[in-house]
Amino acid sequence: MVPKLSTTLFNVCIALLCKARKLEKAKSIIIYGIRTREVGLTPDIISYNSLLACATRTCQIDRYLDLFDEMIQRGIAPDCHVFVPELVTYNILVSGLCMISRLGLTRRILKKIGNRAILSNLPCSLLKF
Repeated sequence: MVPKLSTTLFNVCIALLCKARKLEKAKSIIIYGIRTREVGLTPDIISYNSLLACATRTCQIDRYLDLFDEMIQRGIAPDCHVFVPELVTYNILVSGLCMISRLGLTRRILKKIGNRAILSNLPCSLLKF
């Protein structure tokens, strides 16, 4: 018996590919989901956070920014009432920017998100405002 496709299964597949650092394959699942909305496969903040984390882990910050813009254009806001993914999304970005020493951009983003952020596990601890 073939399991029914669901957004949860969709996100698990994306997350597994991203953990294996297969960003383009994971992105192809997003494209498939967008093309087949009628079967209920719609990318959400969890889908995009997996892609964003993968782009960060592989130091593809430009790709991260492209994916972030795409997410916003599709009407997927980097926040939701379930578990504050906005912080997850921004933590991923800030961590990646620190990894590649883009501290100026990191500072601008941190100023933008202000007190809403509880940033942890950052590879750079010397960010001063």
